[in-house]
Amino acid sequence: NQILAEMIPEFEQASNAEEYHLTVAKMVSHLHDAHAVVSSETLSNYFGLASPPVRCRLIEDKVVVTEIIADTETSLEEGDAIKIGDPIKIGNLIKIGDIITSIDGIDVKEKFKELSQYYSASTQASLEHFVVQGILDGAESIATLGIETGSTGGGKTKFIKLARRIKYKSPEESKDESTDKS
Repeated sequence: NQILAEMIPEFEQASNAEEYHLTVAKMVSHLHDAHAVVSSETLSNYFGLASPPVRCRLIEDKVVVTEIIADTETSLEEGDAIKIGDPIKIGNLIKIGDIITSIDGIDVKEKFKELSQYYSASTQASLEHFVVQGILDGAESIATLGIETGSTGGGKTKFIKLARRIKYKSPEESKDESTDKS
């Protein structure tokens, strides 16, 4: 009851469907139950259905690449239109063990904090798992990732570009995102 009373002003301030759906997700996150899930087409569009061809885990409070899904990718350039060039090996850009420090110019810790408010989880480990699974997601586009190479990082950051594509999401990850359950 207390959370509902605290959230009413946020519901009243929601000026569009996206703000309303985000407020619902934020309210449900206070249940601290991984079985409490809010899903809608609006939220899927906000968080994005596409991902780059890597999977990550949170290890020692760092977002670490743990899997590379595709062997090759076309080289990409941003501009008025995406320009596609010759195929390149993804392993030449990013490797298992690399630490992601930023996503599209946003510090990964800031993005993690922002996304965390929309997930309901019974434990911190569960919350970390849910957030990291979607932290790289967005619309089909070019993701600019700041990465530190290797498990120690070394303080040197390089920036790479990878395509976010829906095809990189596994069927389990995207099966509930294609239907509106609001």
